[in-house]
Amino acid sequence: FLNPRGLEQYSGGGWGTRDVCQGAFEYLIAQGDWMICRDLLLRVFEEQNEDGDWPQWFMLYPRDKEIRASDSHADIIYWPILSLTTYIERTNDLDILKITTKSKNRKQERTILSAVEQAHSHWRTNFIKGTVLPKYGNGDWNDSLQPLNDEFRNHAVSTWNAELSFMTYTALFKLYKILEKSNLQIQVENEKNKLLQNIKELCMEGGVLAGIRNFKEGCTHPFLLHPSDTQTGVKYSLIPMIYGILSEILDPIEVEHHLKIIKDKLTGPDGVRLFDIPIKYNKGFSNYFRRAETASYFGREIGLMYTHAHLRYCEALGHLGKSKELLFELSKINPIGIQKRIPSAKVRQSNCYYTSSDGQFLDREEAFTRYQDLLDGNVDLEGGWRVYSSGPGIFIKLFYESLLGIRQYKDGIEFDPILPLGLHGTEILIQISDKTVRLTYQIVNENATLAFIELNGHSISFERKENRYRRGGGKMLYNDILIYMRESDNFLVLKLD
Repeated sequence: FLNPRGLEQYSGGGWGTRDVCQGAFEYLIAQGDWMICRDLLLRVFEEQNEDGDWPQWFMLYPRDKEIRASDSHADIIYWPILSLTTYIERTNDLDILKITTKSKNRKQERTILSAVEQAHSHWRTNFIKGTVLPKYGNGDWNDSLQPLNDEFRNHAVSTWNAELSFMTYTALFKLYKILEKSNLQIQVENEKNKLLQNIKELCMEGGVLAGIRNFKEGCTHPFLLHPSDTQTGVKYSLIPMIYGILSEILDPIEVEHHLKIIKDKLTGPDGVRLFDIPIKYNKGFSNYFRRAETASYFGREIGLMYTHAHLRYCEALGHLGKSKELLFELSKINPIGIQKRIPSAKVRQSNCYYTSSDGQFLDREEAFTRYQDLLDGNVDLEGGWRVYSSGPGIFIKLFYESLLGIRQYKDGIEFDPILPLGLHGTEILIQISDKTVRLTYQIVNENATLAFIELNGHSISFERKENRYRRGGGKMLYNDILIYMRESDNFLVLKLD
């Protein structure tokens, strides 16, 4: 709220809908700042368009309120819903659904619940014919892949957008179940099941998720950013692989196959990279994308090591329970002493977040021909744009919720740490119900997960959380533990095996 803008701008700027619903929201939810989360969500829902979509970005302060984006990428509509359902899961605050928002951009006021239903109705109008796959529209998370023409907009699908849609269906199903809206619950479940089938059958070929699938009639090369792609030259796309894990669309065998691709084809000295090679620079001309083929600057998405994507890779590693890999990859983002971990990295400001790690090439043509040198560690890596809106919040959330495994709820606390064996015996101080607690991690082996919780010598019961790929964490209710709490000298032990 103090500084609602993205880059190192001393004035102007606005809230990016997907940005504020990721890093800012995820930081606040990890800190248990429920009222600020609520306020943030209400401001975002106030900006919903008449048709149920959201603008790509909007201005926060009254003086600039009428300034906003006229359109948005196809993923934008999902982020407010995902943030809202996460907030409700953590707080049980169903009253937020009854709150009414109004806007100059809509004819009538609508409740938050009506806004959710309107958003669902809107994205149902943008399916590829015969499927529930969302049309490519104005693009996906990778801003460099904005489509060149309407034909591509209306006939292509971003696999990542489809996976995000699947995650939103999963969240809506849980919400409608709580609200006992059986008709909507059945509709959402049916569409979710069909979407899963569509992704596995239409967006994955030869066991590899494609970045983009083109459904244009008569198209002889339907898969882009895929091993069968003969058009762009790019064979592998990172984001669909990461979200194939986070959405739990991939089965365990498919997960390991895609992890091997990431390790062999998409990993550089400074982290994972969006594609296996840069999209070829086309000197001002576009074949498919507005920016990827024409932008002269080799950095951020164009330079391929985009830190936000690496953070989501870390999140996927945590979801899989890969403890050593999670700590190792998360450490690559920390600018403090970075040259000890990444020898080709240049000196970076140690107290801020960098949006990317950019190879020091003279131009894009040199970057294309010498990209393998970068992967081999023979090209200097400079930190990209700093102090960006979303990444730092995600980093802190991952450190707190994935690595240390502490997830706050209004009525309890969940523990799901993914710590390597080398950190056995680690102790930290945390607050539970305004009391200081010394938390000790007892780790038996690598990739260990929560087995036992003990508070002041008493075994604590907990609800085991679901996870398709490993044993999930455990949530304990404050009501079950307060009877064992002391005014001081509280000791909590988590045993992981």
